[in-house]
Amino acid sequence: MKQILFGLVFLSIAAGAVSAHDGKHHAAPKPLAAEGGVFQGGSLHLAKVTLTDQNGHERPYPWGVAEKGLLVMTFGYTTCESLCPLGNAVMAQLEAHLGSETPSKVRLVSVTIDPETDTPDVLRETSADFGASDDWFWLTGDRETINRLLRSAAIKTGDPELHDPVFLVGDPRSGRFYRSQSMPTADELMKIIRSFPR
Repeated sequence: MKQILFGLVFLSIAAGAVSAHDGKHHAAPKPLAAEGGVFQGGSLHLAKVTLTDQNGHERPYPWGVAEKGLLVMTFGYTTCESLCPLGNAVMAQLEAHLGSETPSKVRLVSVTIDPETDTPDVLRETSADFGASDDWFWLTGDRETINRLLRSAAIKTGDPELHDPVFLVGDPRSGRFYRSQSMPTADELMKIIRSFPR
């Protein structure tokens, strides 16, 4: 299954990955990486919420990122059949690329936008489908808490089917983040990670 999904990632990128379920394209000036993802840099301070991971453990923001560590975060839902599996496949590739750097230097996080459906048990099953380690957090919570996080990330709430494929890469302590609303490759995410001082 993962091989099929990885293949879909590359086909999607080769064709020009769509940037939203509603078909809208979100242009950004002077992209940092332009093969598949279009990244904009800026300041972002996410809501300090506590969510629950796929193993039932509570995780307060910034979700166990080590000192001077970075965060790579996506948003999706498990019953999505279009962009979300592609994004999950990219994250799985990124985890493989990072190897021993996860999670001591980089924390991978996938946040559900459909918490009523995506319980920890459901997230655990989906994370296993993508070969995720326990160090890649798949997070859920109550609707109010999820919406608070989404608003702090400037992500629209409401119908999950209309969500954008948002990727955030950044330092939760400084608030420096790069944001993409298109489908990046794992290599592009690595370039963003490497752009941060060590």
